[in-house]
Amino acid sequence: MNTIISAVKASFKKNFVVKINGFFVVLDTLFDFVSIVLFWAAMSAFSDDPVWSEIYPVFIGCAIISGAVSNLFVGSGFIGNLIISGDLDSYLLKPYPPMLLIYLERANFLRVFIGFLGGLFVLFKFTPCEYMAKIPLAILTVALAMITIEFLGLAFSLLTFKFGKVDRIKGILESYKMMVNYPTDFFGKTLRRIFTAVIPVSFVATVPTLEIYGKVSHKIYIFLFISLIASYFITAFLWKEGLKFYDSKN
Repeated sequence: MNTIISAVKASFKKNFVVKINGFFVVLDTLFDFVSIVLFWAAMSAFSDDPVWSEIYPVFIGCAIISGAVSNLFVGSGFIGNLIISGDLDSYLLKPYPPMLLIYLERANFLRVFIGFLGGLFVLFKFTPCEYMAKIPLAILTVALAMITIEFLGLAFSLLTFKFGKVDRIKGILESYKMMVNYPTDFFGKTLRRIFTAVIPVSFVATVPTLEIYGKVSHKIYIFLFISLIASYFITAFLWKEGLKFYDSKN
């Protein structure tokens, strides 16, 4: 716990080593929010869908929180370089889980903090009072779905142990992550099934939003739990087996 607290403090301090830098971090995060809002402003002007025209502000809140969760896992993008360069040693030799250390070192907790606060504000601002009690379950769903997607991204990066710079393929998955800003109800039936049963994009913002309004069956959550468990064990297996191929520069 002390390691986590120290990493959070260091991350916040890093943002304000140059004072103006902290301002730009906040501004950049706000621009991320604005891009989502502008998309929905355009959609509401042209869409005649009575359901989403009513509930889209709640969807925006879920999407913002998903971005905050994703910012905790930016370290996945660096694991491939650490493996190739042989610099993974500096994490393997410490008495803490290596991936935890990488995530803590790379995460910008100021972005995470702003994202969570912004998302919570939007959710509580626009969710009708009679549905407020469902917000915690919605947030938990957002978090678990994003963790699952990040595990899948990490799995691609871990293939670097065996195949070299294959982690660049992870860019494909990064493109899927952009889909969380759009309701999967807008896609065709085949894509909706993929985004629900294979890559849980639906659970990042679409399902949590519909959950708050009581418009989704709880049976659908089985797909999220299966994806989460499978992605964890796949990642753990690739890490364990990948270390057998790791060449330290030392």
